[in-house]
Amino acid sequence: MPPILDRLQIDPQHWLYLSRNFESRFKSLVAAAHSVRSTCEQLGKRWGQGIRNCERYFPPPADS
Repeated sequence: MPPILDRLQIDPQHWLYLSRNFESRFKSLVAAAHSVRSTCEQLGKRWGQGIRNCERYFPPPADS
């Protein structure tokens, strides 16, 4: 696994898929799901579009 993907804990297959389909998967914020939820709360939004994709492609760090 390339070192950067390993450090970011991103599956290489997910990275490849996202690099080809990014705009069709995300319409708004992109980050770890907990970060998107926190930002939505700060902005007064109830729902972040694409949160399920954030959960799928950007899992929380193993030590969280």
